[in-house]
Amino acid sequence: MINCKFDYVMVGGKLKSDELKHIVSMIPYHHYENEYFQRVYFDKEMYFRILVYPKNRYAWRHYNIIISFHPDSPPPLAVNILQLIGKDRIIIKRIDKAFDIQNEFSDTFILPVGTRTKQAYIKGSEYFGSISSDFIIARYNKSLQLEQKKGFVGVPSTTRVEYRIKKQNRKLKRLNDFDVTFYMPLNDYRVLPFISKVEASKIRKDLYDVSSGRKKWSYLTSQRKKAIREAVNPHLINPFEYIHVPNMDTATYLPECLQLLLIS
Repeated sequence: MINCKFDYVMVGGKLKSDELKHIVSMIPYHHYENEYFQRVYFDKEMYFRILVYPKNRYAWRHYNIIISFHPDSPPPLAVNILQLIGKDRIIIKRIDKAFDIQNEFSDTFILPVGTRTKQAYIKGSEYFGSISSDFIIARYNKSLQLEQKKGFVGVPSTTRVEYRIKKQNRKLKRLNDFDVTFYMPLNDYRVLPFISKVEASKIRKDLYDVSSGRKKWSYLTSQRKKAIREAVNPHLINPFEYIHVPNMDTATYLPECLQLLLIS
């Protein structure tokens, strides 16, 4: 079983000076400064961040406020800020789409697009892409994360494959112009939700070795990669197909809090 959800959004807008001052006056948190913004407000419990007054002059052309939050339970202040910015001025900076697979982490696999894709294992999690990339994939043990960070007990084995799609300033999309092409990078990857269902034992061994980080996909021979692709093909899923349905309303490609703004 695979569950699909929006996990994180980052949006912003270009406001007038008095509008920005009004929003800042509404923020109940203490602020600090970082290398990109003069003021940063962060609610750790809600994982809600507000960034205002960017230091980069080029960024000012596009936005002077950015907010980020979990869209399944947006803080009331985030909703208020979105409404104040308005659908005509909101820009989409980042959207994370998560796919939860009811299976052990070690029994799942992401089929890389090519050997040039940067792949890394950090603290038991697998990543494709670099920090500066517009597109990053993270595969990690979600049930273990919930146990360690939230104290949950007896969580069913769950692997999360998380697609983090972000846009550089020159590629930003306005909410009114948003469409399914934002998610096109997902179409270049395939997920194998159950390595154990692959029949050939030698192929399974290679998959388990790559999935665990014991072996790198780039080190496999072209012939071996071809054999693996052929063996796993019947069992692969394309995450893009969970998002893109022909003739679907554009608004449904967005978290509900943004859908409501778009159709209002």
